[in-house]
Amino acid sequence: MTHSLFVIGNWEGKQDDRLGEIKEILEHLMPVKVSDDIFSELYSKLIINACITTLGAVSGLLLGKMLMKKKTRDLFIRIIFEAMAVADAIGLNVPPYSGKLDYYKFRNKGFFSGIKRHLTILVIGFKYRKLKSSSLQSLERGKRTEVDNYNGYITLKGLEYKVETPVNKKLTEMVKEIEAGKRKISPLNFSDF
Repeated sequence: MTHSLFVIGNWEGKQDDRLGEIKEILEHLMPVKVSDDIFSELYSKLIINACITTLGAVSGLLLGKMLMKKKTRDLFIRIIFEAMAVADAIGLNVPPYSGKLDYYKFRNKGFFSGIKRHLTILVIGFKYRKLKSSSLQSLERGKRTEVDNYNGYITLKGLEYKVETPVNKKLTEMVKEIEAGKRKISPLNFSDF
């Protein structure tokens, strides 16, 4: 997914006058936002990458075809729920991804909320249907992925804060098995869930 807004901030959340100057320079190239909580902004992006990048790496499918499958959408939802449970435990206030995908509303309970989740994911799949996972591209080139920075991070923080993250843990393991040549890239990998 393209992200039309470039977000900058001080890692420690402190006031930093240099950020205004950096923003001014970068705005010649793209829209820029200065964040008071850059870690939460990055975590928001991490969540969407944990869904799109990793599911694409495991299945080998382009985003549109991948998200047409209910099983994949269910996994997408479970990744978000686990990541947000970790965010709650850490005390992060996660902003909507790209200003649109509100993870808090995404977790609303009820029948219609479930339908809305699936429709939202279908729209993402349609809009970015030809998107090929960057981790899948890495695997196809014989390179390692960034799964440790996405699902692996969620899993690690889950362990640290005593939050269950079985889907993120399993996906991390699957990608590492693919990297090691012990598992093939295939949509059949989703049958492990």
